[in-house]
Amino acid sequence: MLHIAEGTDHLLFLTTLLIVAPSLAVRSRRGFRWTQPIPTKRAVLRATLIITSFTVGHLITLALVSLGVISFPTKPVEILVAVSIVVAAIHAIKPLMPRGELIIAGVFGLVHGTAFATTILDLNLGFAEKLVAILGFNIGVELAQLCAAVLVLPLLIWLSHARAYTPFRNVIAALAIVAASAWIIAISVDGTTVLQPVFDGIARVPVVCYLVLVAVVAVLWYFTRDRVDAASLSGSTVSDAPAMEPEPSIPVVERSAL
Repeated sequence: MLHIAEGTDHLLFLTTLLIVAPSLAVRSRRGFRWTQPIPTKRAVLRATLIITSFTVGHLITLALVSLGVISFPTKPVEILVAVSIVVAAIHAIKPLMPRGELIIAGVFGLVHGTAFATTILDLNLGFAEKLVAILGFNIGVELAQLCAAVLVLPLLIWLSHARAYTPFRNVIAALAIVAASAWIIAISVDGTTVLQPVFDGIARVPVVCYLVLVAVVAVLWYFTRDRVDAASLSGSTVSDAPAMEPEPSIPVVERSAL
């Protein structure tokens, strides 16, 4: 769980996947586009499928790499982890295909599982100990992912009922692309990303950062909420408003030509 909490790249990948859960990709004249809101149960189901797909992907490679069945160079794997964030962010801005987030989660979950395996390999465990470590590590990862989803998904579903959700989703995706690009550059030159101070600052005060996110979502929802949704949340409907009396028509007298 600590590995996920400190792994900004893994959390950012999960965020770019979950941010499309309250939306649905529909076909348009220019390819596909996102539409929202969708029913809450469907959004939760979509989020569950995304997390499950990611889990299956990283479980496979985590086990295979940890047990020594396959191996990959570290640097290409780290670059691919950053690339996975870019692909997920592009999909969040404009859907690549219907349910593309499930494919992205599963395919790139294989890459993230390879990165996870380095933690177990560094312990130099025996075969039996590795099996226990793989099981325990996956349980911890899933618990951390569920905690993140429980904290973030309700905010996303809430904001999806406001007009600000599309620009909010695009801004988050754009920031993810910037962060991932900085990681790719840093990994390529064996350095540290220029955004590391930002990530360290967030890690020092996670509760404050989460409360700021809640406040931002609340403000965006309040000022861009749909009138029908706001009325339904307050227990009234649009028809409850008093009907306005039609203005009396003013007769027009035509001037006849002499």
